[in-house]
Amino acid sequence: MKYYVCLLFILITSAAKSQNYIKTLEENKTWELVHHIGMGVMNYPTYHVSCDTIMNGYEYYKLWNDNKQCKGYLREDTIAQQVYFVTTDFYPEVLTIDYLLNPGDTFAFTYDFDPSSTNGTIVDTVSHWDTILINQVPHKRIHFSHMGSVIGGPNLTFTEGRGDFFAGVAHSHPSLTDQTSVNAVYANSTISCGLFSSIDNVATSLDLINIYPNPAQDVLNIHLKTQKQINDYCVKITNLSGQVLYSKEINSTLDNIRIEDLSKGVYFITVFDAQKMIAVRKFIKN
Repeated sequence: MKYYVCLLFILITSAAKSQNYIKTLEENKTWELVHHIGMGVMNYPTYHVSCDTIMNGYEYYKLWNDNKQCKGYLREDTIAQQVYFVTTDFYPEVLTIDYLLNPGDTFAFTYDFDPSSTNGTIVDTVSHWDTILINQVPHKRIHFSHMGSVIGGPNLTFTEGRGDFFAGVAHSHPSLTDQTSVNAVYANSTISCGLFSSIDNVATSLDLINIYPNPAQDVLNIHLKTQKQINDYCVKITNLSGQVLYSKEINSTLDNIRIEDLSKGVYFITVFDAQKMIAVRKFIKN
């Protein structure tokens, strides 16, 4: 009996946490950053997220600056209460915010997303967490111990619904050297989605891979259009949950994959080179 009571308590607590969670990523949400110079302050261009897209079976928002430049891709796991970032170079996805950290937990803050970099992260420890009222709504805030002393400024915090203190969600911004901080977070209903509405519109994706037939039933043919040595590439098939169902190295510009064992539905085929994801295509299995 005690076991079932404990289990019920855990389920209720988990549901309450999920229900009370304040999302960080929402359509047209905007972050205004400022730069502190001695006693002065200089405003930076704002950043916003909009135009959802699908990559590797996950939904992402595009991160834009005021010049309508896409600076990366963000997704939020509302169950795990985490935010992930992918650069426009499509380096491997990086965890950038985790709202379920506890005192004593460590977090690797990434500021160089190139996987070949040897000094791309700073590891910090959570000192404590508290809540802060924003528009009369309590938001969880996680405090770190040492980040401020590393860059000569205040310590890093994660604030639920707003992101990190230095850059919000603008993780391609050079916040570690610029002494930036988030000045305001708000929704901007005047923003239009812009030119792209899907990762399939990215030029590298269009130019590199062609798949046929689509829909397919037994065999999916792959045509790679590239000048690189063909053994530098591999392909993966994932479902809508991001689960990798198949992977193989590509040994010629023309290849095929047997898909008769896949269930009917929508899938993604992704092309990788030695360092990063470079193209993705959606296909339907009949």
